[in-house]
Amino acid sequence: MQRPSEASQAESDSPSALEFNDREMRQKRIIAIDDEPVNLALAEAYLRHDGFERLEFYSDPQTALEVVRNDPPDLILLDLMMPKLDGLNFLKAIETTHNQLLAPVILLTASSDTEHRREALELGGADFLQKPILAEELIPRIRNVLSAQHFKTWLRDQNQRLEQLVQHRTKELERAQGLIIACLARAAEFRDELTGHHNMRVARYAGLIARNVGLPGELVRTIQAAAPLHDIGKVAVPDSILHKPGRLTPEERSLMERHTDWGRSIVEPEKKWGFIITDLTSGDAGQANADLLRVASRIAMSHHERWDGAGYPQGLAGTDIPVEARVVSVADVFDALSCKRPYKDAFPPEKCLAMIREQRGKQFDPDMVDAFEEAIPEVLWIQEILRDEAQ
Repeated sequence: MQRPSEASQAESDSPSALEFNDREMRQKRIIAIDDEPVNLALAEAYLRHDGFERLEFYSDPQTALEVVRNDPPDLILLDLMMPKLDGLNFLKAIETTHNQLLAPVILLTASSDTEHRREALELGGADFLQKPILAEELIPRIRNVLSAQHFKTWLRDQNQRLEQLVQHRTKELERAQGLIIACLARAAEFRDELTGHHNMRVARYAGLIARNVGLPGELVRTIQAAAPLHDIGKVAVPDSILHKPGRLTPEERSLMERHTDWGRSIVEPEKKWGFIITDLTSGDAGQANADLLRVASRIAMSHHERWDGAGYPQGLAGTDIPVEARVVSVADVFDALSCKRPYKDAFPPEKCLAMIREQRGKQFDPDMVDAFEEAIPEVLWIQEILRDEAQ
C-alpha cells in the first residue's frame, strides 16, 4: 500500500482557508479609534448588531497605540483625521518591517483628499470607509479584511510547513549521499585494505583546509562529502601494481597514474548512462546530486596535479587546477606520508608537516598549505581518533 506523501500529509494537517466561518469571524477582536464619541457609538451599534462581541473603543489615539503595541488585535478601525496623533502617524507607529502592520487597518475619513488616501495605503492600510459610515458598507468591509487576513495567515503557515518539509527532505538526501559515498569509498578500500581509514581522514582534513582558506560553506561541505572518492579509480588498478612493495616500473607507474581518469569515469559516467543521470540530477534535490558529482569528478581527476605544473594527468598548473583538487591534494599527501604503506613506513607528524611545507609553491597551492597548518591541532586529533589498527 502506497504511503501518502509528506506534502499531502502537511496539507491535510493544515486548516483550510475555507473553514473560516461566521462564528470564528465574530470571535475576532476589533479595536475602533476615533476622537468623536458619536462615531464610536455608531460603529459599536453596527458591530454588535452583526454579532461581534470582542470590541474595544478609544477616543484617545495615544492610549490606543499602547494597547495595540502590547496586544495587537485582529483588526483596527482608525479615524484618519485626529488631533495630536492622526491616522497616518498611527500607522507609522505600528509598522514593523516592509509596511507590515501589527494588525490590519480600515481607515475612516470624511475627507476626499486622495493624497492622504494614497499615503495611508502605502503605509499598509487595508481599506477605506467614507464618513458617515453605513452598516451596509462597514460590515462587508470588515468581513473582507478579516477573511483576507485569515487566508494570509493560512498561507504563511503553509509556507512554514513546506519549508520544514524541504529541510527534512534535504537532510534525508544528504544522509543518502553520505551512505552512497561511504559505500563507494569502502569498495575502493577492499582493494587496498592497508589504507584503512585513509579516505575518512582525507575527507576530514579537506573540510578543515577548505574552511580555513575561506571557501563558501556549501562548497566546504561538498568537498568534504566528495573527498572520500578521490582514489575510487584504483579499483581498476591491477593488484600486482596496487600491492607491489617495491618501486614501480615506468610501465607500471603509467598504469597506476591512469586511476585519476578511471576515477573521473566512475564518478561521472559515460553518455550511455545519461538517461539515469538525467533522472538523478533533475529538480532541486537533483541539483545537489549534480554538484556533488561534479566536485567528486574534478577531485578524482586532478588531485595529483601540481602547483608547478609537473603533475598528472593533464599537467595543469596554479589556479588552472580545480580548487577542490588543490584542497584534497594536501590532505591526501599528508595522510599518505603519515601512514604505513607496502613501500614505506609511517613518518611522524613533524616530518610529514615539514615535507608539506617544503613543497609549498611547488607541489601544493601555498594558500592550501597555510590553511592546513592553521588546522594542525584538529588534524592531529582526527588522526588519533581515526587511527588504523595496524598503525
